[in-house]
Amino acid sequence: MDVNNRECRGTSDRLPTRAPWKRLPISLGLILLTVLPCFGQKPDIRVRVPLIIAPTTVVDMQGQFVNGLKTMDFTLFDNGRPQRISDDVAFQPISLVIAVQCGGNVRWALPKIQRIASVVDTLVVGEGGEAALIAFDYRVRTLQPFTRNSRNIAAALEKLYASGSKYRLLDAMEAATDLLTTRPAGRRRILLLISESRDRGSETKLVPAITDMQAANISVYAVVMNHLGTALAEDPKARVPPPHAMLLDQPLLELFRALRDHPVLAFTHFTGGKRYSFLKQRSLEDAISAIGDEIHGQYLLSYVPDNQGQDGYHEIRVAVDRPHVAVRTRPCYWIAKAE
Repeated sequence: MDVNNRECRGTSDRLPTRAPWKRLPISLGLILLTVLPCFGQKPDIRVRVPLIIAPTTVVDMQGQFVNGLKTMDFTLFDNGRPQRISDDVAFQPISLVIAVQCGGNVRWALPKIQRIASVVDTLVVGEGGEAALIAFDYRVRTLQPFTRNSRNIAAALEKLYASGSKYRLLDAMEAATDLLTTRPAGRRRILLLISESRDRGSETKLVPAITDMQAANISVYAVVMNHLGTALAEDPKARVPPPHAMLLDQPLLELFRALRDHPVLAFTHFTGGKRYSFLKQRSLEDAISAIGDEIHGQYLLSYVPDNQGQDGYHEIRVAVDRPHVAVRTRPCYWIAKAE
């Protein structure tokens, strides 16, 4: 599910702007279903999805990755209908954007972040991979375009400094999407976000930002700055319930506000990524190591849906023909109804 390449802006203090035609309402069905009734908007473009890619993680009862599975070991359901898995890609080189918050109360965290270049290079990027670095405060700046040289990333990390009280997280996510969609087909697109859990001052809106990411097959992994000593993942109020529970048990407007107030939760959940938190250097490096292990331990399942005539929300579920395993994959995508 790819989109046309977008121009890479390079190093710039200008906020990202998007042409209206780029905001295609094709993914993140639950959030769109939430927001559009609230604002009286209706999608007027029919977008058919030729290929869905579902990165899938399989672990055993001890939490260890299960390796060596074949395509025939998986059953993938789209809205409850089993699909023909057309490909299981064993390896794709990674294009990684690291987006780091520099505004707000983050001065304590930046020295720790400046020392992660070697961990990112060996555990996330890997063979044939590349990385870029974005910093965001009241601006969004590309400090390092894509490079395969870890020393360039290390040098760019050294340029991080704290400034101002605003941090334009959503604007940075759109800038990262612009960078990643310039990369060639056949590469995995990953965003590693290191920030606080909320946004302060962005012009970009949550729904189009996540929609663009899903359209570009970007997975978001977040390491949240836990300077108060309370992990975001352990906050019961911040948990994202299953999609059906969200639809049936909560008012739509209340749900939208909850996601708006916790954008990191929305990005990681609806792109199939994961979130961690850190306080010390070791916990930051451990989180990045865990992200690298998951990325390299995933199965990349792809399929062409046989029920594309069903407009709206499509739930993805993957089952594995192995006892006592847990499976996690991308939860959904969206096919918009023609006006």
